[in-house]
Amino acid sequence: MYGLDSTSGTLMASSDRITWQTRSTIDAYDVPVDPSRPDTLLATTDQGILRSTDGGRTWAPAGGPPALLLHWSPRELVAITKDNTLMRSVDAAATWSPTAGRAPAAPAALTPA
Repeated sequence: MYGLDSTSGTLMASSDRITWQTRSTIDAYDVPVDPSRPDTLLATTDQGILRSTDGGRTWAPAGGPPALLLHWSPRELVAITKDNTLMRSVDAAATWSPTAGRAPAAPAALTPA
């Protein structure tokens, strides 16, 4: 389990939900976890999407749209970009394509159905 303190930007991890380990500090809007690889995370930031493959200890640019929110299901990633466009990736954020939809103004969460 991962937790992000939105005030300090501290990313923490816990295997027992009782004790927590600080992994890094990141100014992120959203931090989804790859459903098939729990040490792989993405973070939406003002600098673009970042990727961690070591459980949030280090981060590198992942490319992709300037996103605010991401939802990572076993089949795809869905993003809401800064201009409220909905994008999707079926290859773990390597490539993105627009969808026909747009998000309402100022979305606070994303869960595709």
